[in-house]
This record gives sequence, C-alpha cells and structure tokens, in this order.
Amino acid sequence: MKTLILMANSEWGQWVQLENGHFEVVEEREHPQSKDKVEHLVSDRPGRTFSSVSTARHSLNEGQEIMDEERHKFAREVFRFSKQRYLLFPYKELWVVAGPKFIGELRPLFQSISDPPYLIREIHKEVSPRESIEGKMGKVYEWVYGNSPRKGSLHKFS
Repeated sequence: MKTLILMANSEWGQWVQLENGHFEVVEEREHPQSKDKVEHLVSDRPGRTFSSVSTARHSLNEGQEIMDEERHKFAREVFRFSKQRYLLFPYKELWVVAGPKFIGELRPLFQSISDPPYLIREIHKEVSPRESIEGKMGKVYEWVYGNSPRKGSLHKFS
C-alpha cells in the first residue's frame, strides 16, 4: 500500500505519493490570497463606528480576521483534496508535514473523520515551497526515520 505525504502551509500545498521507497508528486496547489496584503482582500476604506463611551468615531480593522479566514479556507481545501485522494487511491498512511499553526488548522478537520481508514501522522516542520522535491523528501525521511537530530514531532492524531 501507498503512503501519501502532504507538505503544506497557508499559501501552498503539495501531495507526494510514496511507494516502495519511490516518490511521485501527485498534486500541488497554491493559495495566492494568503500572500496578498489585507488591503487587496477588503474594500478600499475600512468601515467606521462610533465609540461606545464617547462621540468619537473609529475605523474598523478587519486585517487579522481576513487573513485567518483565508488560512481556514485553504486548510479546508487541503483537507478535501486529501480525503478525495484517499477515495480514489487508498493509502495506508497520511503524513502531514506543516508548521504548528497550519497543523492546528488541519487537525480538527482530520479528526472529524470518524474511525479513519488510514494512520495519520504529523510532523511539525515548515517546508519551503521553493525547495526541490528531493530536498523536501530527504528532510521528511530524516524526520521520520531519525537519521539526524529531529526537532519536529511525529505522532498519530488522537
């Protein structure tokens, strides 16, 4: 059986199929909205509101909320593709390689699968989208098999 490796962050996701020591990139997606500045994602001028204790008016700042929502959207897209990939090509394990913040977005989505038919592991490491696939996979092998000091963790979603 095959292993599917998902390497992702809030801007990018790459799925790699691993079988008998050979790997193949099966999908790569980008989420350009996560790279945009907040000003490009919201209207030209922020809304205005009155202060609750005086007559002063303040602008509303939606910046962080907008960026969080974009990260949530991409996490849901990544989850849907991973789930769809399993339905088409069953695999025995899913390794999720992402930084702690994005793992935090993905974990509840994967935990929503009651009795997952495959083992889900996570590695808390950032992988650069600009790095070669060989470099990425070399790091994943090192983190999983312990051939070098590992700072990330590897454990089953509980």
